Amino acid sequence: MDSVHPLGDPTRLLFLGEECLADGFRLIGFETYPNPALRDVDQLLRELQRSQTKAFWWLMMR
Repeated sequence: MDSVHPLGDPTRLLFLGEECLADGFRLIGFETYPNPALRDVDQLLRELQRSQTKAFWWLMMR
């Protein structure tokens, strides 16, 4: 039996960016991807779109 979250599917919190900021985002509950390659960012965002996963993402790259 599949369990259904009472408030629906949770929203994933994602931080993609500079390693020096990743720990702070991790502490407040974000999945962190420090210093990701652009192809990895593209792949992650395409997977979110394909799976129609709700996500709030923060991209901070130089």
